[in-house]
Amino acid sequence: MKTLKCFLVLFAFVGITFVGCSDESQSPVSSIQKGSLEKNIIHNFTMTDYPIPLELYPWPVDPGVIKYLPNGNIQYKKRGILEVITSDDPLLAGIMEHYLSTMIDGETGNGAVHGSFTTTPNDPTVGGVWEGTYVGYRSYVGYQEVDFPFGPPDGEYYIWTLPLKLEAHGKGGLIDKMQMFMTATLTIYGAYANYPEPMFWMGNGSGFYK
Repeated sequence: MKTLKCFLVLFAFVGITFVGCSDESQSPVSSIQKGSLEKNIIHNFTMTDYPIPLELYPWPVDPGVIKYLPNGNIQYKKRGILEVITSDDPLLAGIMEHYLSTMIDGETGNGAVHGSFTTTPNDPTVGGVWEGTYVGYRSYVGYQEVDFPFGPPDGEYYIWTLPLKLEAHGKGGLIDKMQMFMTATLTIYGAYANYPEPMFWMGNGSGFYK
């Protein structure tokens, strides 16, 4: 028992000595914790998006599958689309290649939407890509007169709204291992000739990455 007490006293003394001699003893946050806090800094951003016309695609994209069903519904399965992503943040602005899957109701044009995407930043110094997924539901708004700032000619169009939730992670370059979370709302326009398929859309969104 006496031997055990001597050991405990010696152990406590050694522990106090190590604490007293440590360079980190006066620091409330260790260097490892500091690194974790730096990695978790949140960066907010806003963005807009619109599709690139097929004839202007800078690289080939898998067209996926489109099925026109007997009941009038239209199914898109992993349909490849390129979009321009604009943002004041150079880590976000770029070209998005995404693969859309949906079942479009033949009467209303409504339907659940999901897909995957890869966004390549325009700025070559950023490097890497964002890889992620999105989900949403497209709903009919009405038939309205539209004055486009660019894109299709002005006129009357069928309109749908599509709120989306997107999540992604950075792979390579300055965005390696970053996480991105965003919500965006697309306004989709369709013409009588191709109803209820989308002809053009414009989106606005915001989110953050860390």
